[in-house]
Amino acid sequence: MATPEDFFPEIEIGQTIGMVDEQTIPCLVGAGGVTKGYNVKFSDIDTFPQVVTAAGAAKAHGVALKTGVEDDTVDVLVYGITKQYAGGAIVAGVPVKSDAAHKPVTGGVFADAYGVSFQKAGEADDEILIFVGAR
Repeated sequence: MATPEDFFPEIEIGQTIGMVDEQTIPCLVGAGGVTKGYNVKFSDIDTFPQVVTAAGAAKAHGVALKTGVEDDTVDVLVYGITKQYAGGAIVAGVPVKSDAAHKPVTGGVFADAYGVSFQKAGEADDEILIFVGAR
């Protein structure tokens, strides 16, 4: 399959594009750490917002904008556009959810999604734009 054209080659995985007013939240990193450009979910704690990686059936709430280990503080994109590695083939304009590797895959329904694909991905690890928080 043909790799989608990268219209923003200067933008790294997990970096925001800035086409819309972005919303980020500083969060404490929970057990296991998080990786820049990968999906995260909020932990069920009653103190400072904490995130852990979102995998499989876990609903993602945003994308880590920095790699961090437990107890680090990282910014999490909860609304805006970022570049991510696709978890598999994705059609442009569909809801996306997190897969077992914390990457976007076709989400099926908006209730399960953390965003919408802006580009088509022909296969896993294609670099595509995701609108995080769009539903």
